[in-house]
Amino acid sequence: MSDRAVTWGVISDQEQAVFGLTPLVADLGVLRRAIRDAATWGEFRRAITTERVRELEDWLEELPPDDEPFDPTEIFGYGDGDWPEWLHQEMLGWIPGDLIAQFGSVQESVLNGPMAEIPADAGAALAAELETRGFHCVHDDELVTLAAGWS
Repeated sequence: MSDRAVTWGVISDQEQAVFGLTPLVADLGVLRRAIRDAATWGEFRRAITTERVRELEDWLEELPPDDEPFDPTEIFGYGDGDWPEWLHQEMLGWIPGDLIAQFGSVQESVLNGPMAEIPADAGAALAAELETRGFHCVHDDELVTLAAGWS
């Protein structure tokens, strides 16, 4: 998959268009679904990628046993919104700044630093402009809403 593959969608509760590099959006979709649905730590670990399991092993002294009820607040940064990655913030790392300024703005979040805000009605135009700059954009509201943590 190309590093120029982008998945974008509109989060209707926020009335914002959110864009992400497709591999990250896919990974966050799997991770957020596991966070939402897992009843035990074993279910959670089996649902996420080995890279994410390694990440947790680095943060937690010891992963809870498979049969322990899953509680995402035991994961460093989850309760503060610092983990997992935040698509609104990740956009600042790869969308050219002139496009963010043209189609949206950079705002400061209350706790987590700067983030891009793209109004929902500017999403298609930004996707079209990204296409002219060599990105390949796919529209998927459901996946982006899940990956952003809004479902």
